[in-house]
Amino acid sequence: MLYEIGTTEYRELDFQTQRELSDGSLHKGQGQLKNQGTENEGIAMQGRYAWVEPDGVNYIITYVTDEGGFQPTIQKGPRGEIASAVVASLLGTL
Repeated sequence: MLYEIGTTEYRELDFQTQRELSDGSLHKGQGQLKNQGTENEGIAMQGRYAWVEPDGVNYIITYVTDEGGFQPTIQKGPRGEIASAVVASLLGTL
């Protein structure tokens, strides 16, 4: 059974969020509303999420997402390689 512990704070034009599941996976992020009131209005966000695979490999994804798209940096723990399917799915190339 998974359970979630988390918080989200909203201020006028930005927000912060943090979520942790009972399996140890974690997501932290913060975002800002950009170009409010224009045709280019959007949200820019940066953050990280992490999880441990059943074989014990720890993955940490640090990202920025904005008008340039989703831009992840992938780190892994000392065991195993980053599977090509994981990289492809994060980059949207599957």
